[in-house]
Amino acid sequence: MTKSQQPSPGAGEIHDEHGDVFTALLDGSLHFGLWDDTTRSMREAADNMTDLMIDELAVKSAQSVLDIGCGIGEPAVRLARARNVDVVGINVSRQQLAAATERAAAEGLQDRVRFEFADALDLPFPPESFDAAWFFESLLHMPDRLRALSQAARVLRPGGRIAVADFIRRGPDLDEQTAVEERLAGFHISAMPTLEDYAETVAAAGLVMAAAIDVSDRSWRQTLAVVQENIARLQHTFTTPSGQEDYWAEARETLPRIAEGSALGYAVFVAAKPRG
Repeated sequence: MTKSQQPSPGAGEIHDEHGDVFTALLDGSLHFGLWDDTTRSMREAADNMTDLMIDELAVKSAQSVLDIGCGIGEPAVRLARARNVDVVGINVSRQQLAAATERAAAEGLQDRVRFEFADALDLPFPPESFDAAWFFESLLHMPDRLRALSQAARVLRPGGRIAVADFIRRGPDLDEQTAVEERLAGFHISAMPTLEDYAETVAAAGLVMAAAIDVSDRSWRQTLAVVQENIARLQHTFTTPSGQEDYWAEARETLPRIAEGSALGYAVFVAAKPRG
Protein backbone atom coordinates (compact mmCIF):
# COMPACT_ATOMS: atom_id res chain seq x y z
CA MET A 1 0.00 0.00 0.00
CA THR A 2 1.36 3.40 -0.94
CA LYS A 3 1.72 6.34 1.37
CA SER A 4 -1.16 8.13 -0.38
CA GLN A 5 -3.41 5.20 0.49
CA GLN A 6 -2.79 5.55 4.22
CA PRO A 7 -4.52 8.76 5.34
CA SER A 8 -6.55 7.21 8.10
CA PRO A 9 -3.93 7.44 10.87
CA GLY A 10 -3.66 11.16 10.06
CA ALA A 11 -7.40 11.46 10.47
CA GLY A 12 -7.03 9.61 13.76
CA GLU A 13 -4.52 12.15 15.00
CA ILE A 14 -6.89 14.97 14.03
CA HIS A 15 -9.69 13.36 16.03
CA ASP A 16 -7.40 12.69 18.98
CA GLU A 17 -6.44 16.37 18.99
CA HIS A 18 -9.76 17.99 18.09
CA GLY A 19 -12.36 15.38 19.01
CA ASP A 20 -13.75 17.49 21.84
CA VAL A 21 -14.21 20.36 19.39
CA PHE A 22 -16.17 18.20 16.96
CA THR A 23 -18.52 16.91 19.64
CA ALA A 24 -18.98 20.42 21.05
CA LEU A 25 -19.91 21.76 17.61
CA LEU A 26 -22.57 19.06 17.23
CA ASP A 27 -23.93 19.13 20.80
CA GLY A 28 -22.32 15.85 21.79
CA SER A 29 -22.74 13.99 18.51
CA LEU A 30 -20.15 13.21 15.84
CA HIS A 31 -22.43 13.22 12.81
CA PHE A 32 -25.08 15.34 11.14
CA GLY A 33 -28.71 15.16 12.18
CA LEU A 34 -32.00 14.54 10.42
CA TRP A 35 -34.86 16.96 11.13
CA ASP A 36 -38.62 16.70 10.77
CA ASP A 37 -41.49 18.79 12.14
CA THR A 38 -41.20 17.21 15.59
CA THR A 39 -37.41 17.49 16.03
CA ARG A 40 -36.48 19.90 18.80
CA SER A 41 -32.74 19.44 19.32
CA MET A 42 -29.50 18.31 17.72
CA ARG A 43 -29.60 15.29 20.04
CA GLU A 44 -32.94 14.19 18.61
CA ALA A 45 -31.78 14.92 15.06
CA ALA A 46 -28.64 12.81 15.52
CA ASP A 47 -30.75 9.91 16.78
CA ASN A 48 -33.07 10.33 13.79
CA MET A 49 -30.14 9.99 11.40
CA THR A 50 -28.89 6.94 13.25
CA ASP A 51 -32.34 5.38 13.06
CA LEU A 52 -32.47 6.00 9.31
CA MET A 53 -29.12 4.24 8.92
CA ILE A 54 -30.35 1.35 11.08
CA ASP A 55 -33.52 1.01 9.02
CA GLU A 56 -31.62 1.06 5.73
CA LEU A 57 -29.04 -1.47 6.93
CA ALA A 58 -31.95 -3.87 7.62
CA VAL A 59 -30.01 -6.32 9.79
CA LYS A 60 -31.67 -9.11 11.78
CA SER A 61 -31.19 -10.36 15.32
CA ALA A 62 -27.89 -12.16 16.00
CA GLN A 63 -26.24 -10.92 12.82
CA SER A 64 -22.83 -9.21 12.86
CA VAL A 65 -22.08 -5.66 11.72
CA LEU A 66 -18.79 -3.89 11.07
CA ASP A 67 -18.87 -0.19 12.01
CA ILE A 68 -16.07 1.32 9.93
CA GLY A 69 -14.91 4.57 11.54
CA CYS A 70 -16.99 4.10 14.68
CA GLY A 71 -16.34 7.48 16.31
CA ILE A 72 -17.25 7.48 20.00
CA GLY A 73 -19.49 4.44 19.62
CA GLU A 74 -22.90 6.01 19.99
CA PRO A 75 -24.37 4.73 16.69
CA ALA A 76 -22.92 1.24 17.27
CA VAL A 77 -24.52 1.01 20.70
CA ARG A 78 -27.87 2.27 19.38
CA LEU A 79 -27.71 -0.25 16.51
CA ALA A 80 -26.87 -3.18 18.81
CA ARG A 81 -29.71 -2.33 21.17
CA ALA A 82 -32.27 -1.68 18.42
CA ARG A 83 -31.61 -4.83 16.38
CA ASN A 84 -29.98 -7.21 18.89
CA VAL A 85 -26.90 -7.61 16.72
CA ASP A 86 -23.17 -7.93 17.40
CA VAL A 87 -21.09 -4.94 16.36
CA VAL A 88 -17.35 -4.58 15.82
CA GLY A 89 -16.30 -0.96 15.52
CA ILE A 90 -12.94 0.10 14.12
CA ASN A 91 -11.20 3.45 14.26
CA VAL A 92 -7.77 5.05 14.00
CA SER A 93 -8.38 7.44 16.91
CA ARG A 94 -7.34 5.81 20.15
CA GLN A 95 -9.14 8.43 22.22
CA GLN A 96 -12.38 7.72 20.40
CA LEU A 97 -11.88 3.98 20.78
CA ALA A 98 -11.48 4.42 24.53
CA ALA A 99 -14.63 6.53 24.70
CA ALA A 100 -16.56 4.03 22.59
CA THR A 101 -15.44 1.10 24.74
CA GLU A 102 -16.47 2.98 27.87
CA ARG A 103 -19.86 3.77 26.34
CA ALA A 104 -20.58 0.14 25.46
CA ALA A 105 -19.65 -0.95 28.99
CA ALA A 106 -21.84 1.75 30.53
CA GLU A 107 -24.77 0.48 28.43
CA GLY A 108 -24.10 -3.12 29.48
CA LEU A 109 -23.38 -4.11 25.89
CA GLN A 110 -19.69 -4.98 26.13
CA ASP A 111 -20.50 -8.61 25.27
CA ARG A 112 -22.05 -7.60 21.93
CA VAL A 113 -20.23 -4.38 21.01
CA ARG A 114 -16.45 -4.14 20.86
CA PHE A 115 -14.00 -1.69 19.34
CA GLU A 116 -10.49 -2.02 17.98
CA PHE A 117 -7.80 -0.04 16.20
CA ALA A 118 -7.76 -0.77 12.46
CA ASP A 119 -7.41 1.06 9.16
CA ALA A 120 -10.42 0.96 6.85
CA LEU A 121 -8.11 0.81 3.84
CA ASP A 122 -6.56 -2.44 5.04
CA LEU A 123 -9.16 -4.28 7.12
CA PRO A 124 -7.65 -7.03 9.32
CA PHE A 125 -10.58 -9.45 8.88
CA PRO A 126 -10.91 -12.53 6.67
CA PRO A 127 -13.31 -12.55 3.72
CA GLU A 128 -17.03 -12.86 4.46
CA SER A 129 -16.70 -12.12 8.18
CA PHE A 130 -19.75 -9.84 8.59
CA ASP A 131 -23.41 -9.76 7.64
CA ALA A 132 -23.44 -5.98 7.16
CA ALA A 133 -21.29 -2.88 7.47
CA TRP A 134 -21.65 0.87 7.57
CA PHE A 135 -19.60 4.01 7.13
CA PHE A 136 -21.44 6.50 9.32
CA GLU A 137 -19.96 9.79 8.15
CA SER A 138 -16.52 8.19 8.14
CA LEU A 139 -15.91 7.46 4.44
CA LEU A 140 -15.48 11.20 3.91
CA HIS A 141 -12.25 10.99 5.93
CA MET A 142 -10.81 8.48 3.45
CA PRO A 143 -9.31 9.92 0.25
CA ASP A 144 -9.74 6.57 -1.50
CA ARG A 145 -13.45 5.79 -1.22
CA LEU A 146 -13.18 2.98 -3.76
CA ARG A 147 -10.52 1.15 -1.78
CA ALA A 148 -12.46 1.53 1.46
CA LEU A 149 -15.68 0.25 -0.11
CA SER A 150 -13.80 -2.61 -1.78
CA GLN A 151 -12.32 -3.61 1.56
CA ALA A 152 -15.77 -3.53 3.14
CA ALA A 153 -17.17 -5.63 0.29
CA ARG A 154 -14.39 -8.18 0.80
CA VAL A 155 -15.31 -8.83 4.44
CA LEU A 156 -19.06 -8.83 3.76
CA ARG A 157 -20.99 -12.05 3.26
CA PRO A 158 -22.90 -12.45 -0.02
CA GLY A 159 -26.23 -10.66 0.17
CA GLY A 160 -25.00 -8.36 2.94
CA ARG A 161 -25.66 -4.62 2.90
CA ILE A 162 -23.44 -1.59 3.35
CA ALA A 163 -24.91 1.76 4.46
CA VAL A 164 -23.03 5.01 3.97
CA ALA A 165 -23.76 8.53 5.26
CA ASP A 166 -21.65 11.13 3.46
CA PHE A 167 -21.34 14.71 2.27
CA ILE A 168 -22.20 15.19 -1.40
CA ARG A 169 -21.94 17.78 -4.16
CA ARG A 170 -25.40 18.65 -5.46
CA GLY A 171 -24.97 21.68 -7.71
CA PRO A 172 -22.63 23.30 -10.21
CA ASP A 173 -21.17 25.95 -7.89
CA LEU A 174 -17.57 24.77 -8.12
CA ASP A 175 -16.20 27.89 -6.42
CA GLU A 176 -18.24 27.18 -3.31
CA GLN A 177 -17.34 23.51 -3.38
CA THR A 178 -13.63 24.25 -3.72
CA ALA A 179 -13.69 26.76 -0.87
CA VAL A 180 -15.42 24.29 1.42
CA GLU A 181 -13.11 21.43 0.51
CA GLU A 182 -10.02 23.55 1.15
CA ARG A 183 -11.37 24.41 4.59
CA LEU A 184 -12.30 20.82 5.41
CA ALA A 185 -8.98 19.42 4.22
CA GLY A 186 -7.43 20.54 7.50
CA PHE A 187 -9.61 17.96 9.19
CA HIS A 188 -8.83 15.16 6.69
CA ILE A 189 -12.18 15.44 4.94
CA SER A 190 -11.87 14.51 1.28
CA ALA A 191 -13.50 15.88 -1.87
CA MET A 192 -17.26 15.55 -2.08
CA PRO A 193 -18.72 13.27 -4.77
CA THR A 194 -22.01 13.61 -6.60
CA LEU A 195 -24.76 10.99 -6.46
CA GLU A 196 -23.57 9.84 -9.88
CA ASP A 197 -19.98 9.56 -8.63
CA TYR A 198 -21.16 7.32 -5.82
CA ALA A 199 -23.04 5.04 -8.18
CA GLU A 200 -19.86 4.53 -10.21
CA THR A 201 -17.71 3.93 -7.14
CA VAL A 202 -20.16 1.44 -5.66
CA ALA A 203 -20.23 -0.52 -8.92
CA ALA A 204 -16.44 -0.48 -9.18
CA ALA A 205 -16.25 -1.96 -5.67
CA GLY A 206 -18.33 -4.93 -6.84
CA LEU A 207 -21.49 -3.81 -5.07
CA VAL A 208 -25.02 -3.15 -6.28
CA MET A 209 -26.64 0.15 -5.33
CA ALA A 210 -29.91 -0.43 -3.48
CA ALA A 211 -30.78 3.16 -2.52
CA ALA A 212 -29.44 6.71 -2.75
CA ILE A 213 -31.34 9.02 -0.41
CA ASP A 214 -30.57 12.73 -0.61
CA VAL A 215 -31.55 14.07 2.82
CA SER A 216 -29.88 17.47 2.36
CA ASP A 217 -33.10 19.44 2.82
CA ARG A 218 -33.64 17.79 6.20
CA SER A 219 -30.06 17.81 7.39
CA TRP A 220 -27.47 20.12 5.83
CA ARG A 221 -28.78 23.60 6.66
CA GLN A 222 -30.24 22.60 10.03
CA THR A 223 -27.06 20.92 11.27
CA LEU A 224 -24.82 23.75 10.08
CA ALA A 225 -27.07 26.21 11.93
CA VAL A 226 -26.26 24.33 15.14
CA VAL A 227 -22.56 24.44 14.26
CA GLN A 228 -22.76 28.20 13.66
CA GLU A 229 -24.39 28.78 17.03
CA ASN A 230 -21.78 26.68 18.83
CA ILE A 231 -18.86 28.39 17.10
CA ALA A 232 -20.22 31.77 18.20
CA ARG A 233 -20.73 30.50 21.74
CA LEU A 234 -17.61 28.38 22.21
CA GLN A 235 -15.01 29.67 19.75
CA HIS A 236 -12.75 31.03 22.49
CA THR A 237 -12.39 27.50 23.92
CA PHE A 238 -11.31 25.83 20.66
CA THR A 239 -7.83 25.08 19.40
CA THR A 240 -7.15 25.70 15.72
CA PRO A 241 -5.86 23.38 12.97
CA SER A 242 -2.11 23.66 12.50
CA GLY A 243 -1.17 26.65 10.34
CA GLN A 244 -4.75 27.98 10.21
CA GLU A 245 -4.78 30.64 12.92
CA ASP A 246 -7.84 32.41 11.47
CA TYR A 247 -9.78 29.18 11.01
CA TRP A 248 -12.67 29.86 13.39
CA ALA A 249 -13.08 33.51 12.46
CA GLU A 250 -13.25 32.55 8.81
CA ALA A 251 -15.63 29.70 9.60
CA ARG A 252 -18.05 32.12 11.26
CA GLU A 253 -17.96 34.27 8.15
CA THR A 254 -18.41 31.53 5.54
CA LEU A 255 -20.72 29.02 7.24
CA PRO A 256 -23.95 30.95 6.62
CA ARG A 257 -23.26 30.99 2.88
CA ILE A 258 -22.36 27.30 2.87
CA ALA A 259 -25.46 26.39 4.85
CA GLU A 260 -27.87 28.30 2.64
CA GLY A 261 -26.25 27.39 -0.67
CA SER A 262 -27.47 24.54 -2.84
CA ALA A 263 -24.14 23.19 -4.08
CA LEU A 264 -23.45 20.87 -1.15
CA GLY A 265 -25.47 18.43 0.87
CA TYR A 266 -25.82 15.10 2.64
CA ALA A 267 -26.99 11.67 1.53
CA VAL A 268 -27.41 8.09 2.71
CA PHE A 269 -26.43 5.31 0.32
CA VAL A 270 -27.16 1.62 0.57
CA ALA A 271 -25.40 -1.07 -1.46
CA ALA A 272 -25.48 -4.86 -1.42
CA LYS A 273 -22.95 -7.57 -2.16
CA PRO A 274 -24.19 -9.91 -4.90
CA ARG A 275 -25.02 -13.42 -3.77
CA GLY A 276 -23.27 -15.17 -6.59
